[in-house]
Amino acid sequence: MRYTLGKTTRILLLSYLSLLTLAAFFYGGGNYVEKQTPYYNFFKNFISDLGRTTSHSGDDNSISIILFSIGMFVQLVAVLIYLVKAADFFTSEYPKISLLAKLSAVFGSISLLGCSFNTS
Repeated sequence: MRYTLGKTTRILLLSYLSLLTLAAFFYGGGNYVEKQTPYYNFFKNFISDLGRTTSHSGDDNSISIILFSIGMFVQLVAVLIYLVKAADFFTSEYPKISLLAKLSAVFGSISLLGCSFNTS
């Protein structure tokens, strides 16, 4: 049971990275400076470009936005699980700080969810 926290988080974060990689593969193309680039450029595009309804080149970005949204939700779940379970390690010695850490994890995850919805 002790090592399931790291294993679960690792699986979820690898799923997040895989979904973002797939979303980049299906991205319509273009970036803020060069509108006609036919692909997602890791160094010139923002990650949030994957969550746009229309790519910078004007192409439909439906597949990419679906994969990006699922990936962001998976990341949200991974961060929430990890932070809440990590706070459990301090419950016996510092119960008030542990509760504060759990509440902060929940509010931080809600904020992360808001950021992922605000990309289009």
